[in-house]
Amino acid sequence: MAMEIVQVIANAHEDSITSIAYNRVKREIYSAADGDKAIKVWDLRSGQLLRTQTVHRGMVTSLAYASSVKLLFSGSIDGSIGVWTDKGNLLQIVPTGWPVFSIAWGSKQRILVAGGNSVLHVYKVDMSDALRLKHARHSIQPAARQQQQQPDSRALGLGCNSSGPDAPQVLRRVCPAFKGWKIHQRPGAFATGAEQLGRREHLTAEDLEANQDDPVHDSSLTDPTHQQYRDTESVVASSVISGSRQKAETLSKAAPSVVGGGNRQREEDYYGVCHTDVVKGIVITEGGKIFTAGFDRAICAYDIDKLDKPKEAFKKVR
Repeated sequence: MAMEIVQVIANAHEDSITSIAYNRVKREIYSAADGDKAIKVWDLRSGQLLRTQTVHRGMVTSLAYASSVKLLFSGSIDGSIGVWTDKGNLLQIVPTGWPVFSIAWGSKQRILVAGGNSVLHVYKVDMSDALRLKHARHSIQPAARQQQQQPDSRALGLGCNSSGPDAPQVLRRVCPAFKGWKIHQRPGAFATGAEQLGRREHLTAEDLEANQDDPVHDSSLTDPTHQQYRDTESVVASSVISGSRQKAETLSKAAPSVVGGGNRQREEDYYGVCHTDVVKGIVITEGGKIFTAGFDRAICAYDIDKLDKPKEAFKKVR
């Protein structure tokens, strides 16, 4: 059966398009481009631009649409993952502690996997909290809703600004981040990784500056009310991630773990079980495997059923 061109959207972005996702129910295309902090939404039938979604402070590097939960996920060089409804409403900004270069959705397991520079994050989607946030979003007056859509808004908690344990969280970390470096080492290649991606994908100077390895004072790292991924406001207004080692380590340790019945996992067990460079490609299979490809020219495999046992779950394919 021959393939035919359904639609051509010319000049969709000013620069090269780096990521794309598709909503088959609404027949909408989501796109992001080099150096662009925005997500554009297109009507496949007419080719018209429906809206532009902005919240990230750095280039949007990756997109994934989850049809089973009707959510769009966006990864950015600023170190955050955006969670959006299929109507374009922002539900949550999740800090990862590292620039995000790739994301993938596993529909059967309902997990989101995000890749950074020598690091891999695995999240579960909490649909009950997603519904709570959606309802809170719809209860906001239209003027306030429009204000909240701006990245610098102090109201990005979407009616759920609490930082306590009951605050809604669409994405919940399954386990500590898988890291490529050894426990006695430090991630000293943050700037290098950003520069590598910049050379290959033309990151702007502003994007690279946001990831320099310079210590930056951030009150969200010392204030106990901001120690968990509970306050969306703190993420965007005061905790957009730089390349700082201290910030990366603190935010990673602050992430709640729900693997193994909610037992906390040892951080040291998750060292040396990832790529040693940028994770640029991720595939999640229905059979329960995660495959990743990186700038280190390696392919890694993870067993989803063994994420609480990282040494057993991880395998590097040369």
